[in-house]
Parts: sequence; C-alpha cells; structure tokens
Amino acid sequence: MTTKMKQSSVFTFLFLFISLLLVAQKPDAAKAYNVGLEYYNLKNYEAAIPFLKDAIKKDPNFYNAYRSLISCLEQAGKEEELVDYYEKCISIAPSEKGLVYNFSQLYIKRKEYEKALIWLRKALEIDPAFDKAAASLKSVEEYLAKKNNNINNKTAEEHHDGVSGNELTKIYNEALGLYKEAKYTEALNLLKGFKDEVSNSSFYYLMAITYQQLGSRENAIDAYERTLELDDRHFDANFSLGTIYYNSQRFDEALPLLETAYERRKNDRKLLYLLAKARYQNEDYKEAIPFFITYTEMVMDDAEAFFMLSKSYEKTGDKKKADIAFEQAKKLGTKGLLSDELSRSAAEYSKKASEHSKSGNYQQAISILEEAITKHSEQASLHYSLGLNYLEVGNREKAQTEFAKTVALDPAHAKAYQALGTVYYDKADYNTAITYYKATVDAGKQDAVIYYKLGNCYFYINQFADASVYYTKATETDAKEKQFFFGLALAHLKTKEHQKSIKALQQALVLDPNFLEAHYHICINYIELNEFQNAINEAEKIVAKNPNYPKAYLAMAHAYKRMGKLAEADKNKQRAIKLDASLKE
Repeated sequence: MTTKMKQSSVFTFLFLFISLLLVAQKPDAAKAYNVGLEYYNLKNYEAAIPFLKDAIKKDPNFYNAYRSLISCLEQAGKEEELVDYYEKCISIAPSEKGLVYNFSQLYIKRKEYEKALIWLRKALEIDPAFDKAAASLKSVEEYLAKKNNNINNKTAEEHHDGVSGNELTKIYNEALGLYKEAKYTEALNLLKGFKDEVSNSSFYYLMAITYQQLGSRENAIDAYERTLELDDRHFDANFSLGTIYYNSQRFDEALPLLETAYERRKNDRKLLYLLAKARYQNEDYKEAIPFFITYTEMVMDDAEAFFMLSKSYEKTGDKKKADIAFEQAKKLGTKGLLSDELSRSAAEYSKKASEHSKSGNYQQAISILEEAITKHSEQASLHYSLGLNYLEVGNREKAQTEFAKTVALDPAHAKAYQALGTVYYDKADYNTAITYYKATVDAGKQDAVIYYKLGNCYFYINQFADASVYYTKATETDAKEKQFFFGLALAHLKTKEHQKSIKALQQALVLDPNFLEAHYHICINYIELNEFQNAINEAEKIVAKNPNYPKAYLAMAHAYKRMGKLAEADKNKQRAIKLDASLKE
C-alpha cells in the first residue's frame, strides 16, 4: 500500500456520520463544507481546499472540515500548511489516535524528530497497544540515539584542545575511540585508570558524557563540575549540567549554568527555551518574559511556550498581555502545562455542576456548565454533561445540540452517541436513531440495551430481518432479560419464522413463568402454523395462571373458529369481551 493510500484510508471514517454531525455546525460553514466535500469526493483536492478553509473560518471548531482539509492538503502535497491544521484538529479531538499518529509522521517527513516523538508518545498514551505508533517510536528513538552519539563524538573531539602529555594524549585518544564505538565501560575504565594530575577540561568532559551514556548521573555531575573547574566557560558542560539540574527541578542551580551557555550561543533555540523555562520555574517571572518573547518569535507554534508567557505576565500583573498570550496558546493546541491547566479548570467546573445535579438542582448545574464552556469550549465532557442536564429539565433540543457538539469534539464518545440515539428514538425518528446507536457500538459500547434499542428501531420501520439480528445480539450479550427474547420472538413472528419465534418465547418464559404475553404469542404462532389444538393448550396454560386474562380466550376463539367449532369460538370470544370490552371491535 502506498503512503498516500495509507493516509487516505485514515480519513475513510470521516464521511460516516457527516450528515448528522452537520446539524451542530453553523449553516454558512456547513454549506461551504458540503461544496468542498463534493470536490473531495471527485478527487479534485485543489478545488476543495478553499471551500474547506472557508468552512473553518466560519466555524473554527468544525472538526470534520479540518479532517477533510488535512486530507486534501496531504493529497495536494501542501505540507507547509499542515502543522497548524493538525494541531487545531487534535485540540478538538485529542483522543483520536490515528490523527495524532499521522501528525507524528508529518514531522518525521519534515525531519523534526523531537516533535515526532512527542506525538508518537501521545498516540501511545491514547492507546498503549497501538503497535504502529510503538514501532515508529522505536525507529525514531534509535535514529536519534545514533545521531546524539555522533554529536557527542564530535563535541568531545572539538574540546580536545591540546590534551598535554604523551601518556595523557594516548589514553584520551584511545578512550575517545572506544566512546565512538559505544564501548562506554571500556572507555571509562581507561579514563579512570589514568592516575596522574589532569589539567585539561576535555578529559573530564569525555568522562562526563561517558558516565551519562552508562546512566551514572551522579558521577556524570561530578565530572561536569570538574570540567567547569578547569574551564568555567565550557559551553557543553554548562549546557549539559544545566539540563541535568533543570530535569531534577534544581532550578536555582540550573540557571547560572544555562545563562553561561547562552552567552556563548544565543542562537540556540533549545537552550533559549530551557533558560526561559528555568527562570519561570524559579519564579523569576519578570526575567523570564523577554526570553519567552524571543523564543516565541522564533518558534511561533509552541502552545506551551505561549502558556508560560501568559502565566509570567499574569504573575507580574499584566492581565491584558496574559490573556492575549493565553488565547494564542489555546489556538495552537492544548498540550503539556496548558493541558494540565485547562483540565484542572474544567474538572473544577464539572465537580461543582455534578454536586448540583446530584441534588436535583439541574438549572444551577446548567448555569455552571455554560460558564465553563465559554472558557473550555473544546472540552467534550462539559458539553456531554450539559446535554444530560438539559435532558433532566426536559429541553431535548438543547440536549441534542450539546450531544452533537460532544461527538464533533470527541468522535469516540460512545455515551454521547447513545444519548443522541435515545433523543431521536424518543422522537420516533428511528432511522436517525439507528445511525447514532450504530455509532455507539462502533465507539466501543457493545451494550445489550443498545442492541435491543436497535432491534426496536428496525422493528418499528418494518425491517424485521434486521431487527432479528440486533435482538439476537441483545440476547447473546445478556441472556437474563426476558424482554430481549420477546422482541426477538416478535421479529421472527413477523418474518413467519414461527418455530424460532416459539423458541424465543419459551426462553422468555424460563426467565419469567408468569410472562403471559409470551404464552399468548405462542398461541398466535400455533394459529399461524394451523396447529390449533396446540394454540388452545397454550391458551389454557394462561387461564390456569390467570383466568381473567382476556387475550387467552381471544386466542382460543380464533383457534376454535379456524377448526370450525363456531359455538366454542363464540363462547370464548364473549368471555374475552366481558373481561375487556375493547376486544369487541
């Protein structure tokens, strides 16, 4: 399969529920999207792109438009535009592992491997069993490990600025050669074996990076410190040791080292960002701001950097600039610290709303959730909770809108699909209910009640064979619910599969021996099979259990009439009418 074919297959599901999901979109956006979709289906990707962009402009949270646009841009080879659209699309549907994986592959294609690693790990967070992502992650990590080894080899060589003494030079060169061959233990033993005084920083720097390769962190720190005792301006030692201290949350110790390294190499974006974050974590917010500004001018798509810039402005009292930076962070994506902040805030709102819902104060819960959504419109869980509360107060239209928004943000939200299915089921719009109930199953909620509701939907639209399929699934999922067997029996009765119908009804009676409707429908099956005496015998079982059950006499009346015993038929019919006058008709 070609790369384009693989990419194309990922988007196949995009069109599965398009017509239903569009109800939650703005009309102008939906109109532009539909035109773009027509071009897409014709494989005219260039023509589709402007319409899809227009749909997004009119509705910035139009998930399906983003998915279609990404597909078109890939097919048209416009990779330079993809990053922003991928990040926005993922921010709308953060749990869509295939989308996240595809984004990682874009970065691999662009040779931005560190960013690819971030998204591959995110894909595995969503699904730890995502084999394709795991294989890609391993491949990138192996590539970067090899590349870093080459960089360290080069750096070690660069700092070999005249190691003095014939024996020292010999030991150093042999150790460097072993390091290049990844024989770190042998290299370290050589370096440690040299007992004479060493006054060259490169010797200890080689020892430090060797210790790091062996995972001996404390020994590496000691060797870096000895390097800096001999050369306090040593760039790599300052940078590496500063990084170690930062990762250990020793921010006050990391700062001077990173600052010294930065003085030597101000065009190093990784170092600039690390220094900005170290100032931020050290609560030096005022000092951190210019570094974040410089970094975001160089890297304009880093949501986390804008978030920390926002928090730095907030801490220094500049709310206006804080808000601007925060909005930019949200626009770029919800990852890292920003994700934590948004999740924490959204969770607080959800907790407050839940407390009111449990107390029956649904209107108060609605008010809290509506406020939350003004700040966290991308949180599918908030829309879902709001939809549930609207149902509680009887506002099904608004509930429907919120559930539609939920699945637009999170296409794997099974409970929201189920809720939408129930909304349409209750409105007797069974065809639409079927679509959403099927989406519930596809999203992983293989529930007996869902199968039963699907069976009912097909039954009500007179598609009895399909009804039988889903009633059967319901009974297989939960064999202890008599109503599932009863539904299956009625579907078989409609398709004149009378023996199957009788068998299902008998199973319902095993679960509830007093289920008189099951007895009655066994009678109906026997009458249609022209087994009239069996029908009468079954009706007599009903009478034995409840002599006031009118349908039993009605069944006997039909059976006797078909047998030509008209007096018996009339007698039983009169009994039925006496118990239920409506049967006279």
